[in-house]
Amino acid sequence: MNPHGMYLAMLLANARRSEAAALLLAAEPAPARIELLMPDGQSRAFPAPPLETVRALIELLESGERDFSANVHSACIEQVEITRAPGRLNARIDAWAIEK
Repeated sequence: MNPHGMYLAMLLANARRSEAAALLLAAEPAPARIELLMPDGQSRAFPAPPLETVRALIELLESGERDFSANVHSACIEQVEITRAPGRLNARIDAWAIEK
């Protein structure tokens, strides 16, 4: 199992339990951040790993990876938007499924 994939599966499971509408991974501008985007328009910060880890997660998504597994569950990303521009690198995951 890929450790980045395991982390993303865990992160998506936590987002589902929190009833988040979307998940935002941002590597640039620094510092790295992860936000749970709630249905009411609010956001909740999630403790972010080091910048290199967030960048690796976004690059996995950018390369087309959509299925991730952890020990307890699997996550399948159905809709993601990657933004890569000078000074900006982020991924917004808008739809995903969790299986146990």
